[in-house]
Amino acid sequence: MTLPPAPSSTAVSNSKQGTNIPSIRLWLQTLLTTRTGPGELRHTVVTLTSYMTISILAFCTVTTLFCFFIAVTVFDDLVRKTAPSQLWQKTKNRGLRMVDWVSILDQVKIQLIHLAEFEQEKRESWPFNQIDSDRFHDLVTAVTEYLNDYIHTNRSQQQQKQKQQ
Repeated sequence: MTLPPAPSSTAVSNSKQGTNIPSIRLWLQTLLTTRTGPGELRHTVVTLTSYMTISILAFCTVTTLFCFFIAVTVFDDLVRKTAPSQLWQKTKNRGLRMVDWVSILDQVKIQLIHLAEFEQEKRESWPFNQIDSDRFHDLVTAVTEYLNDYIHTNRSQQQQKQKQQ
């Protein structure tokens, strides 16, 4: 595979910065002439393609998240401006009070316990030992213990309030 000869100017001049940026054609010619085997060229192309793919995916993800947060902010501002403030406050307070946050946290705690057990079982089946491999398990265990303490405290407070009534 040969490329047509490059023009006499081998670099594109950037007048704003005063630096020379090599052209893509020159880069490809250098790449094709300096690499000896097709395996090295294939490795370079695969590496370049993978970096480009990851860069494009990262760019698309950041752009999508930015647009999503802009849309949520605009929707929230629209609802706040169009809905009367008293109606908005009553709806927000009533909706948050109706949710049983303690039971939701209890379910999250149970799911985290299952995740920690699953992760530990999978790690034990690995053929090699990993140094400090229990950090994730310790973190999840600490979070579940904190949630368990919070749930216990909150439920005992609710029971005391019910007894007083």
